[in-house]
Amino acid sequence: MALHRTIFELKGVHVESAYDGQDGFEKIKKCKPDLVILDAFLPKIDGFSLCEMIKKDKTLKNIAVVLLTGAIIEKKINADLFLAKPIDPYELTSKIEELLLTD
Repeated sequence: MALHRTIFELKGVHVESAYDGQDGFEKIKKCKPDLVILDAFLPKIDGFSLCEMIKKDKTLKNIAVVLLTGAIIEKKINADLFLAKPIDPYELTSKIEELLLTD
C-alpha cells in the first residue's frame, strides 16, 4: 500500500492510514473523509464489517467506500466499489477518480 499512498500524495490527496479496522473507524469518525479504501481482511474489525458500520452511521453513510478483496463475495455489502487484489496502483487511482467524479 506504500506505492498507492505515494501516488495519491503526489496528486495532492491527504492520506490517513490505520493498522486495523477499529483504529480505522475511529479515524473515519474523526476525519470524515470523502473516500475510504478498505482491505477486506483487516484485523480486529474486518473490512466487510467496517463498511457496514460506515454505511449504517448517519454521519458517515455518504462516504464512498472502496473494498479491496481477493475473496469471492457472497453476502450483500454496501461498498460503492469492489476491486480484486492484487490491483495495479494506477488502476486503483483511475477507479477512485471515476467514483469521486460521479458523486
